[in-house]
Amino acid sequence: GSDMVVQNNGGVRDVIYEGTITPYSIYSIDPFGNGFDTFTMTVPQLRTFLNNYTSGFSYSLDASFAVGKDQNNAFIFFKDGNLLTNSDQVTLSLNDYISNVYPNLFPTAPSYVFPLTTADYLIKYLTDFVTEPIDYKGCYRSKYTLNTATAISETPYKIFPTHIEINSQETSFNGKIFSITGKLLHSSSDTKKIDTQQLSAGVYIFKFSIENGAQFKIQKFIK
Repeated sequence: GSDMVVQNNGGVRDVIYEGTITPYSIYSIDPFGNGFDTFTMTVPQLRTFLNNYTSGFSYSLDASFAVGKDQNNAFIFFKDGNLLTNSDQVTLSLNDYISNVYPNLFPTAPSYVFPLTTADYLIKYLTDFVTEPIDYKGCYRSKYTLNTATAISETPYKIFPTHIEINSQETSFNGKIFSITGKLLHSSSDTKKIDTQQLSAGVYIFKFSIENGAQFKIQKFIK
């Protein structure tokens, strides 16, 4: 396993409500088909990543790995209780969106590229290893986490073969269409009908948002 695994907050795109978790649930929270990579890097390279990756993220550490700061407020790392030196190597795993957007923070290429997407690994983990109901109580939740008390619970739109019809009661809302790789293809505000006839055959992501994007709902659809 990796010493450190990072998840960018913006990569979690929906909430999972109480009830049965289905593959659709996972594709809703992780809809962009991101790959999963491991980078082998030196201690200074990991320090550079942590100092310069400005977007919010959550992380998990291997049981043998620890992160701290010294008297100069610089990141220091421990493996099996031993302080690592600048010549030591560590491993960092994360989705390939981060490494593609911030290539200067990584070595030239990942040391390992996983064959499945991050969503597929979530589904595989839940299918192969989870036998009891999942209880999130006690889990760390950053300030960027969606407020489940006010998140959009209804689906205020319908997707048809030629268009998307929005029936929201909100006075201000936004609709966006992305390719399956995350490229923005369409964006409109307060539009009740979005024409999709110009889209070629394929899989797309529709994002409906309100409250200046603070609350949103995402759905994958096939054209």
